[in-house]
Order: sequence, then C-alpha cells, then structure tokens
Amino acid sequence: MNERKELQEYPTPGACILVFVLTFLLTVTIGSILQYIAPLPGIYVTEWLLILGPPILLLWMKKVNIKETLKLQKFKITHILLGIAGGFGIYFISVQTVFFMEEMLGPYPLGEFFEEIFPTTWLGFIPWIFAIVFSAGICEEILYRGFIQNGLHNHWGPVRALIVATMFFTVAHLDPWRTPAVILIGLLAGYLLIRTGSLYAAIAVHMTANAVGNGLAFAEMFPEGINQWLVVLALSLVLVFVVLVITETQGKE
Repeated sequence: MNERKELQEYPTPGACILVFVLTFLLTVTIGSILQYIAPLPGIYVTEWLLILGPPILLLWMKKVNIKETLKLQKFKITHILLGIAGGFGIYFISVQTVFFMEEMLGPYPLGEFFEEIFPTTWLGFIPWIFAIVFSAGICEEILYRGFIQNGLHNHWGPVRALIVATMFFTVAHLDPWRTPAVILIGLLAGYLLIRTGSLYAAIAVHMTANAVGNGLAFAEMFPEGINQWLVVLALSLVLVFVVLVITETQGKE
C-alpha cells in the first residue's frame, strides 16, 4: 500500500530537485560544448537527450504511468488553441522586456553569435524550427512543467509548485537579458497547466512563442512583400499539421 502511494505521488520534491540539478549540469557542460561546436545538432542532443532523458528515465525506472504523471493523457483542441493564443500574446510582451533589459544592461552579448548561426535559407530554417520550436517546446515543458511542476504540485500545492518550477526554468536559461521574458513564459505555461490539467496547453505556449520570434526574425531577411507572409503561413500550416497529427493519434488510443 505504501509503495503504491509512493508511486502515485512520484515525482517527489527530492526527485524534482535532483532532476533539475542533473539536467542543469549536463546542459551547461556537455550541452554548451556541443552547441558551440555544432549549434544545430548540439541543440537536438541537448533537448532530447540531456533535458528530456533524465525525467523520462526516472519515470520509467519507477514504473509509473508516464502520460498520467506528465499530464499528457488529457488532450483537447481548445487547450492547444488557448496555448497558441497565449503564446502569441506573451511573445510580444516579452519582446518589450528584452528591450528594457538592454537599456539597463547594455546590448545583448550573444546577439552576434545568434546572427552567425541563424539560418538564412528555407533549407536551413526548417531544421532550425524543429530544433528551437518543437524540440525545445516539447522537451523543456515535459521537464519543467510535466515532471517538476506536476510533481511539486502533489506535495506543495499549485502556487508554490508554479513559482519553483518557473524559477528553475529561468535559472536554466542563464540569460539575464531574457530573464523577464522567460519568467513570463514559464508563469503562463504553468498557469495553463494548472487550469486545464493538460501539458499540451503549456507546450503550445512555449512552441508558439518560439515560433513567432524565430519566424519574424527569418522574415526580416526578405524584402518587404509576400515573402514575409509566406513565412507566417508556413509556420501556421506546420502548427496545424502537428495539432491534426496529435488529434488523430489521441483518437486511436
């Protein structure tokens, strides 16, 4: 009976802290080196192996229901649409906070680095989007909202869990210039998780915010005109495709 109760209440606060420390150390060491050597492959390895790997491995070792623990069993199209709408709004608010931080701290020090590695063609932009939007949105939300926030929620309640998970999420980014933006995204994603009981809404917030930011940055490389709208249209179609695939998958389960 006690073992069953322990499994139902897993992840424990101790497990949440352990996973955060482990993923943090892995990303700032191995992840940073890999992304410096080969930015795009490094991002994929960091997200899917170093960030997603530890929480999934622990849940598998504990033999708990992974989808139920991460709140991935409850899917509604309204949750996705709510997350997308929130992601759009939070992105434009976040942009203003970045400008404010630059006024306080000076120019963004990694700006030139990101300009160097940012794709300039559609052929390079597509795998970049899958890395920055889909990989980051899925893997980071599973770790910080699915594993950590849900785990802490069961032991500490919703408010404290939301605050701590957002704090971990912010610390992991190690970026003072983007700190207010990361906090806003974390709070909104975590709040929607609490309100909907579904991690899909949180994933949609994160993915949309990243998609809008990178899509607009890519569109700036084109002359004024139809090409910018093609970027927006392409990203919208990709998001719709993903929603339809998830809906179809959920319907067959």
